[in-house]
Amino acid sequence: MFVIFLKSVLLGVFVTAPVGPIGILVVKKSLAGRWGLAISAGLGAAVVDGFFSIVAGLGLTQVSTFLLKFEKPLSGLGALILVILLWIFEKRRRRENQTLGHEEKADQNFLKTAPDKNSSKIKPKGNSKLEGFRNFSLSAFITFTNPMTIVGFAGLFVVFGLIGVESGLFLIPIGVFLGACLWWGSLTFLVFRMRGKLTGGFVNRIHIATHVLMALSASVCVYRFVF
Repeated sequence: MFVIFLKSVLLGVFVTAPVGPIGILVVKKSLAGRWGLAISAGLGAAVVDGFFSIVAGLGLTQVSTFLLKFEKPLSGLGALILVILLWIFEKRRRRENQTLGHEEKADQNFLKTAPDKNSSKIKPKGNSKLEGFRNFSLSAFITFTNPMTIVGFAGLFVVFGLIGVESGLFLIPIGVFLGACLWWGSLTFLVFRMRGKLTGGFVNRIHIATHVLMALSASVCVYRFVF
């Protein structure tokens, strides 16, 4: 049973590791010093990944067929959400670059000056719990609007030899969830720790690169919706 659990954890890491919209969201929040919001975004995706692993592991054909049947509208909805997020992020990036005195400038461009010991304690304006729930819900919804994740799970189940497992089947979704959390937690910690060594200009280029990747992800969703 331990082997099954270990394989499930690795499965969770493999599913979440590829760069996608959720990874971009986690990186952006981590660069801004908002590690709590980054973790909440990763948790939202991890919960849905755990659900998809249940669907793939138990062979719930009715659920998977339903999701794949509505792949086009879900992809279209996912593309719309990504475009809206891209517009919001890009507008915010340009505003922050033009307004040096803006409060959020201390989050993303504080690296232009040497960060002090209390830089990691800077708290963003607003209700952090509400923002955390919003990030959790948003990432979960974006992950859910990609039914092809089930297909990916099905293929990885074969690779990791989890097809037909009966004993310890309940460990699979738990392992996938923990594996996903392990990846998002590691990514958040790494980016959060590295941000103090990056210049403001380099951070700005990272944001531009993440916006390009988000645009590509939206393009893929549009392609699935159209074709």
